[in-house]
Amino acid sequence: WALHAPLPALYVTLGMTALAGWVACDGTAVGAVVGVLTAVGGPAIELALVNVLPALTGAELYRYNDADWHGIDSWIPLVYFFGAPAVGGLGRWTSAKLRGRV
Repeated sequence: WALHAPLPALYVTLGMTALAGWVACDGTAVGAVVGVLTAVGGPAIELALVNVLPALTGAELYRYNDADWHGIDSWIPLVYFFGAPAVGGLGRWTSAKLRGRV
């Protein structure tokens, strides 16, 4: 976190931004569930890439510079949640395209 602000301020800022993004771009219950699943699944995959894969293969794929939670940034789930409406929109568009509706 380049500005070195307190983590609670970052959590509040990202949390409010993620919530506003969900309200503005989706706002549905399904979108909220997708957001939560994305916020859990994305960091889970990162945890495996940062911790498990190197232990098994000795290869370090990437790392966070200032990781504060088991090798990843503790605020990253909020970023994943914020990105979920875009992923949902892309999924809906792809589904419509495959059905010939776009």
